[in-house]
Amino acid sequence: MTRIASRRLQDGCQGDVSVLRARDILTARLLRAKQCGMRGMWARLQADLNVKLRRGAWYRITQPGPLQTVLEVAGRLHQIPSAFLQVVERPPRKWTVVPRPEDAIHLPANWGDRYAVCPSCRERQPLGGHPRRMACNRCHGDYEVAWSEA
Repeated sequence: MTRIASRRLQDGCQGDVSVLRARDILTARLLRAKQCGMRGMWARLQADLNVKLRRGAWYRITQPGPLQTVLEVAGRLHQIPSAFLQVVERPPRKWTVVPRPEDAIHLPANWGDRYAVCPSCRERQPLGGHPRRMACNRCHGDYEVAWSEA
């Protein structure tokens, strides 16, 4: 049986958290965060896995969990192993530099060993040199390149 404890958070919001089950704790944190005005949480893949996610792109979390996290991907829900995700409250507004996957099938060979992912529309683009900023060919957004994460 799961024991529930109520506690007051630093920002004044009060929420129930599960004391015994990690999944309940994570779910309670997400619900509490939404009630306190946070729009949700985001995740991106941190491993070279084929799990229907674009590497480097951020996806909205619909249900966090200790083993599996449910992400919204192109209007559909997908369960992804939580251990392979980086989770943040708000995705950074910078291009993500992604190493070329060994089994890439839809990336032009002339893009080299890495490419960039737009923070706004998730479009992939080649990296020409070492640019500080890039404009997206699809959404025309202009953003810094997150070389510090590469």
